[in-house]
Order: sequence, then structure tokens, then C-alpha cells
Amino acid sequence: MSYLCASAAKLCVKRLVSSLSICLMLAVCATSVAASPESDFTSGQRLNASGKYAQAAELLEGALLRSPDDLRIQLEYAIALAGSGSVITAQHLLLQLSNEAKLDPETRRQINYLVQKNKVLAYVSKLPKGSASIVVGHDDNLLNASSQGAFELTLPGGNLGVTPSEDQRPKAGFFTRTSLQLNGTLQGDLFQAPAQPVHYGLFISQSHGADKLANRTHWGVLLEKKHSLFPGSYIKASHQQLRAHAASTYRQSLLAGGLTMGSTVWGYGCQTRLGAEVQTRSYEQAKQLNGHYTGLQTHTSCQNTGLQLTTRLGKDAATQVSRPGGNQLQTAIKLAYHKQLHTGSLQAQAEWSWQQDADGYSPLLDNNQARRLQRTTFRLEYRGQVNNSLFDWQPYASVEFQQQRANIPLFSLRKRVILFGLVADW
Repeated sequence: MSYLCASAAKLCVKRLVSSLSICLMLAVCATSVAASPESDFTSGQRLNASGKYAQAAELLEGALLRSPDDLRIQLEYAIALAGSGSVITAQHLLLQLSNEAKLDPETRRQINYLVQKNKVLAYVSKLPKGSASIVVGHDDNLLNASSQGAFELTLPGGNLGVTPSEDQRPKAGFFTRTSLQLNGTLQGDLFQAPAQPVHYGLFISQSHGADKLANRTHWGVLLEKKHSLFPGSYIKASHQQLRAHAASTYRQSLLAGGLTMGSTVWGYGCQTRLGAEVQTRSYEQAKQLNGHYTGLQTHTSCQNTGLQLTTRLGKDAATQVSRPGGNQLQTAIKLAYHKQLHTGSLQAQAEWSWQQDADGYSPLLDNNQARRLQRTTFRLEYRGQVNNSLFDWQPYASVEFQQQRANIPLFSLRKRVILFGLVADW
């Protein structure tokens, strides 16, 4: 019954029909609901003011069932519709309201303002979805320096103790980071036939620190396409580049594909992606470190629980025989948990990765041992919520702990990063 009532109210509000059956349905609805329209109007107005537009729209729909000609309710309902994303429907209702002869001047000015505002919203809604952020952070190891206070070099005549200079020790400092991310779908027959649309993502971030050596620019692009001939199959390609003031420019190109399927984990419906990937990894000024990576990847996402699990296993083959350590066996496990809160959202991440070199890294380090790295990263993020019809402004805070253990002490490191800032989604 409630569904029929809501549908009847929408039809009458939009003046789309004038059928007697619709009016009779509204009459039945009005007698079947005990709450007063004034009570729902007041509650809906309060929810609109606090940015809870979806809840407001539901209450105001109920108020319109009992009082479809109340201009105050129609205006608040239009505000709730626009705030919850139904901009075109809201604009239609506002234009009808603007033609009412009995509007007072103040209400008419408010409606005209909302009409102009919704024109902007309608334009923005056609743009790619995205986010922008600006954060200020503190890193107690800006340059990822070794946490080892001293180490030994292996020489023919015996070991030689070395103490890093002050410039080579971990440095703490503040930094700022600005970033922009866009996501969308490429339009046109070239991209949509005969398979599914092509989805894309673009990002760029810029970091500036108290130490200029920590300045860096990171950007990338991603394309992904699902194919209709093989249900659940996907293919994606990406390229990213990291340019650091203190080191060589790093480039990574990726091509991956696989299958997406439904699964059940602990009784919850989940989605699992199984795939293979190949990458080229190159350093502009340190070509002896270049490599080609091939590996397998799984990703399981359980929306009802907020849990995500990603695993990787692969081999990074050196493009030059002179690369220290030679080929590398790499594996990683990442566990993420997302929780929606009343005032925002909380996300926790834990990642473990391992790397084993095939050959000795250097005759000068621990008698040319093959290097083994174990890295552990924990991250906790909080995003508040400040609703707005145009942007969702989110106060942002995060803390990250990272530790890398190595059988060669020179490659051990620890760091802690704290971030505060704002994120805007549209």
C-alpha cells in the first residue's frame, strides 16, 4: 500500500495525470496514515537542515500524501530530492512551484535561487565523478632512510664498521599533499560495442615537504573493460609515474585480465576476482634496477561486512644481469575493513609483503647474502561527513605505521605518518 501511495503522490505533485483513480488512491492513503502532515513537514525540514536528504524525502512524501497542495511541503520535498541526487525531478517540481500565483515574495526568491542552483547541479552531475583533497602531514622518516644506526662492510681483510652520516639518518618533517581523481565511462560506439563500456580512472598528486628532497609528483591512468562474450571476464590496463626530487623517475605499466564471480564467505555474499597481470617497472636514472613482473592476483570483496582481501604472488625478472639481487620473488596480502558510522566512515588496512632475491645483493654486504625483505603496514583512516548538494566535504585524518625487516640491516626501516585535511567528492 505504501508503494502505491508514494507513486500516487509523485504523479500528482508532478501534475502528470489528473485521473480520478489517482485522487481516490490519495484519499485512501490519507485516511490510512495516522501521522499529521505538519509533523512530517517539521521533521523533514529539520532533516534537510542537517543534510539527511534521503530521510527527509521519505517523510515529506508521506506529508504530501495527506496534503498534496501544501506549497511549503512541496518546496521542502524539492530540496530533499535535489540533495539526495534526484536533481531533474526536483527541478521539475520547483519550476511548477514558481508558477504559483499565491507565493509570497520571499518564497519566490528562494525558489528562483534553488532553480539556478539546480541548473549548476544538473551540469555537474554530467561531469565525471571524482574527488579532490588537500592534507597536511607529518612523517618521521621523510626520505625512507635506513633505521640501522650502524652496519658493516665485508672486505677481504675483514669487516669494516660504517656509521651513517647525519644526512643519511631518518629525518622527520611536515609536508602538504594535494590530489585530484576522476572516474567515468567512455562514451560512443567505439568504446561500447560489441562489449561492455570502458571505465576509466585518472589521478594526480603533488607533495611538498620541509625537505625539498621529499618533493614528488605521482600520476596515473587506468582503463578497464568487461566483455559480454565471456560473462564475468575483464581486462584492464594502467600506467603510473612517480617523479621524486631525490631519486630517479619511476614508471610502471600494467596489463591484467581475469574473471569475476560470486562467492560465499562465512555465509555472506561476496564477489571474488581472479586474474593474472604483467608489469614493466623502470627507473629513468637507474636502469640496472628495471624489471618485468608477472604474477597472479585475487581480490575478494564482501559488501555486507565491509571486508576486502587482496593477495598477490609473482616474479620480478631483472632486465639486466647486473641488477643487485637478480630476480625477485614477491608476495603480498592486504586486508581492509570499512565501517560506516553515524558521523562519517572508518577504514582500517593491514598489509604484509615479502620479497626474496635470487642472488646475492653485493659482495660488500653480509658476504653477498641474498636479500630478504618483510614489510608490514597498518593504516587507520577516518572521514567525517558534511553533506552539501554540490560536494560532500569530508574532514580527513589518518595514521600509518610501516616497518621493513631485512636480513641485511642496511635495508631495515621504520616510519610513522599522520595526516589531517579535507576531501571533497562529487
